Amino acid sequence: MTEATREKAIEKLDSIQIHAVYPDYWYDYSDLSLDGLSYWDCVEAVKDFQTRRDRGRTNQEVNPQEWGVNILETNAYYNPQDNSVNILLGILGDEFYRDDMTEEEMLGGIGVVIGHEISHAFDTAGAQFDKDGNLANWWTEEDLAAFAERADRLIAYYDTIIPFEGYTVPGRNVQGEAIADMGGVKCMLAIAAEDPDFDYDSFFRQFATIWRRLSTYEYEVDCLTQDPHPLHFLRTNATLQQFEEFYETYDIQPGDGMYLAPEKRVAVW
Repeated sequence: MTEATREKAIEKLDSIQIHAVYPDYWYDYSDLSLDGLSYWDCVEAVKDFQTRRDRGRTNQEVNPQEWGVNILETNAYYNPQDNSVNILLGILGDEFYRDDMTEEEMLGGIGVVIGHEISHAFDTAGAQFDKDGNLANWWTEEDLAAFAERADRLIAYYDTIIPFEGYTVPGRNVQGEAIADMGGVKCMLAIAAEDPDFDYDSFFRQFATIWRRLSTYEYEVDCLTQDPHPLHFLRTNATLQQFEEFYETYDIQPGDGMYLAPEKRVAVW
């Protein structure tokens, strides 16, 4: 990045809103009465209440404190339209976050997720929005061209991967999520570099753990063609192939299955 674009990027980074666990603003349901209703009628009453509430927002000012999501979902996301990173309550458990985790496990779990969502502010979609969530170009022409070239290299790399016989990964479809996966790991490795006793093996194992999935062949094919995220095993393997720390930790050499020559590695950020 040239200095002009770098300043804009830092300004956007500093302006990111953090929505973590649950909102400070809660909906007022005091006017909703469910007394004497059956379960089905309760469901319908809540739906009607929410519909009336949504209609009442027409031509009104947006409430920036309103999240508008189910916080119990196992999910996290970046919203480019308000430049916010959202880490929902539902994801803060199991292998992503526990009180008894080591620092390495924490960074390999919820840490890479947080880094992933921050990186979305600077993927091929998020980079089109400014610090206030407006669709606006804040890049110099030179920097935007360099960014596009790196993103194209990532697409080309994923296009070469054959996860199942007869299928290749549609690189353009997964580029945004792949950029964020690599960005999240790179953020955590930057933190790790500050600790001379950092346990990289524990970190990489935890990262692999959060993307474990048991599913059917048919489901995986559907994800391959429809999901903007890389397949789960690629979120581990293709991501970690890009980082020298991974090679050093496991003494990966040319000829090993996970080896990728340095000139073929991709790094948008």
